[in-house]
Amino acid sequence: LLIVGDGELRQDLLRQIEANGLNEKIVLKKVQAEKMPDVYIHASIFALSSRYEGLPMVLLEAQAAGLPIVSFDCKCGPKDLIENGVNGFLVEEGNVDALACRLLVLINDKNLRTEMGQAAYRHSALYAEELIMKQWEDLFQQIIKE
Repeated sequence: LLIVGDGELRQDLLRQIEANGLNEKIVLKKVQAEKMPDVYIHASIFALSSRYEGLPMVLLEAQAAGLPIVSFDCKCGPKDLIENGVNGFLVEEGNVDALACRLLVLINDKNLRTEMGQAAYRHSALYAEELIMKQWEDLFQQIIKE
């Protein structure tokens, strides 16, 4: 398990990992944006445990890397990018047991993981730079005409 991020609970997590003898199984890495593509390439599932997100770039990046996603169903953000059961799973916000259960489903079902990853990759095309830039250009042209 690779946990990427940093925060005030880092030392607590390190103590829990050590206390449970999981040093060989769990790695904590600080975020280095320039190295994230390598992280996605070597991953098979992306989990987002945030309780609030806007439009999370990490989800778009994970989808572009073909990763199925398991996320809390925050008020906005993940539900705009994840079609539950198609390219990932959305679980009730704050329901850690449901998040863990859905992660286990993907861990134990390679075919489902592959199907959802492919669907995630296809969905990421909606956010391709060329498409988004065209939308901006169209908007600016519309404003100019008004």
